[in-house]
Amino acid sequence: MLRWGLVPSWAKDPKIGGRMINARSETLLDGKAYAKAALTRRCLVPADGWYEWQVSPTAVDAKGAPRKQPFFVHLGDGSRLAFAGLYEFWRDRAKADDDESAWLVTFTIVTTGAEPGLDRVHDRMPFVLPRERWADWLDPARTDPDTVRRLLEPPAPGRFAAHPVSRRVGSVRNDDPELLLPVGADELEGVVDPMTGEPRRGSGG
Repeated sequence: MLRWGLVPSWAKDPKIGGRMINARSETLLDGKAYAKAALTRRCLVPADGWYEWQVSPTAVDAKGAPRKQPFFVHLGDGSRLAFAGLYEFWRDRAKADDDESAWLVTFTIVTTGAEPGLDRVHDRMPFVLPRERWADWLDPARTDPDTVRRLLEPPAPGRFAAHPVSRRVGSVRNDDPELLLPVGADELEGVVDPMTGEPRRGSGG
């Protein structure tokens, strides 16, 4: 099992992984944090979809702050997807060679700008690799930077569907299948429809 939050091999403190859960595709090869992993240690992160929070342009919460609504985003055909990921090995030099906990294996998810429609939910999204790119992404022989850039070219938009879900997803204490279900119209005051761009009104608004 890999831990989410990339810890580069050169890191002095593994806590750096908390700031490296995502890697921007646009700058992946520009700095030392992700460049080596992007060329030699690529992985796929399987998922059914992901959650993203939309900030309402019209509605506010009880504290007067813009209302936030979570969405579940998934492939429109209902199939499982794979995020582009990178992984790294980190060695704790303070531990003995025969200590199994001396090695830490971590990963990060590559992100990109949100495609049209989904950008009404959030301006960023995980980079979902098309199935036909999986084998090349995982191929350890493909270490050329131009190949990596080609694999991260944005696919044609329109693969995804998104629906608003319960704000219960905001608490890590909640972990059940109901978090994937669409919520009723009475909970959608000020929520912008990703497809039309029109704000919705709750049943009382």
